[in-house]
Amino acid sequence: MLRGVSEDPENYFLLHESERRYMAEQLTTQDLSDPEALKNRAAKIGEVNGAINAIGGDIHLSERDAKLSEAGDMRVYGYHVIGGAITGIPVVGDMAQRVVDGCWNEWLKGVSAEEGLLARERISSGNDAAQTDLSRFFKSWGDETHQSDTTVGAAQREAQQSYTSGRESAYDALRERK
Repeated sequence: MLRGVSEDPENYFLLHESERRYMAEQLTTQDLSDPEALKNRAAKIGEVNGAINAIGGDIHLSERDAKLSEAGDMRVYGYHVIGGAITGIPVVGDMAQRVVDGCWNEWLKGVSAEEGLLARERISSGNDAAQTDLSRFFKSWGDETHQSDTTVGAAQREAQQSYTSGRESAYDALRERK
């Protein structure tokens, strides 16, 4: 459901912003004086943050998949239209069709490689930004609530570890449905 809602960039922004506000509320309204309570809360925050990041990444992957599908269709139609027109040319038709087919295949490989790189770059930079944002979130919380650097660092580490597992779990679920 969250994936479907997130197709619209404004909805995705609202989902992310709501999650941030909820995280801040959880950190400021709960008794987190016990280090384990803080680690548990940080783990939940990291996991949810990772899952939401994976939803954004999955949107990028779907965009890539749609472009690759369109490029595959163009290759097939181009091959049939151009290849069909030149196949009938006496003596060189068959050879010319093979050249056309080879050109279309190379074009498709180039499109696939480029789209793959672009998607990986978008996902990687989004992941880096989300992890940096998560660390800043806990640093800001620590500053506002006068937490020690040790306490903030423990919360950041726990959140980062859980971020990764939440992200991986969400990707597994999202990519499995396709």
